[in-house]
Amino acid sequence: MNAPSITDTAYTVGRPAVEEFDGLGFTRIRRVFDAPALRDLTAEIEARLQGAPTHDGGVPGSYLCVPNVWRHGEVAARFVLSRRLGRIAADLLGVRSVRILYDVAMMRRPGDGAVPWHVDQARFPFSSDRVVTLCLHLHDVLPECGPISFAAGSHRLGREWLAAPADRIDPSSYGIEEISTEQFASGDASLHLGWTLHGAQVNRSDRPVLTLGIVYIDGDIEVADPVSEAQARELRRWMPGAQVGRVPDTPMNPVVYRAPIAI
Repeated sequence: MNAPSITDTAYTVGRPAVEEFDGLGFTRIRRVFDAPALRDLTAEIEARLQGAPTHDGGVPGSYLCVPNVWRHGEVAARFVLSRRLGRIAADLLGVRSVRILYDVAMMRRPGDGAVPWHVDQARFPFSSDRVVTLCLHLHDVLPECGPISFAAGSHRLGREWLAAPADRIDPSSYGIEEISTEQFASGDASLHLGWTLHGAQVNRSDRPVLTLGIVYIDGDIEVADPVSEAQARELRRWMPGAQVGRVPDTPMNPVVYRAPIAI
């Protein structure tokens, strides 16, 4: 019998990471994959990004972006659909199963500008907050590369700040003083809740940084009534055919991890 692929072997998330994720709205997982495991994925994504548009992933900023690479590359599909990453997302969310909302490959080049503070879930109509974005870092991300920053505890804010212009959100205006900006090694993953404020600074280094982002949702989450045309548009784009009041069980949103039922 062949040994299971690294993308399907379990990675156990410890209790400290779960508690940090619940309390702060984000966490970092070290060495989810080693460098050799990421070599083919990195090469495939770099090829896909050749000639790619700037920020076509729905978030403002300056970077190259290709969404849903899992549908266009065999190696990317192996990672995006992996049980290893899916279980990490499910364990942090505290749910039995997760399905994909979408993935996005992003490259921030030398000199690429800042990504303003934003939250991912404001764009999507869902019945709960069980939404998490996993960023698998494919290059080392040093401080001068403009790594992702998180506003600690922002997932617990009310939603009144959503009325602020997208490029003028300031976490300190809402009483948030703790901003976490950390460097990452290739193979590390950062995960943040859908309502966690995050952004990034200018890439002041002399090299690009490559990230594969995957947005997971609770496998049993339901679609809510869109509250804006933007949400209705995103619903059509990422969950085509999904109906309000039902689980978005579409070919674009497969379940990638389901915990076994204890007997």
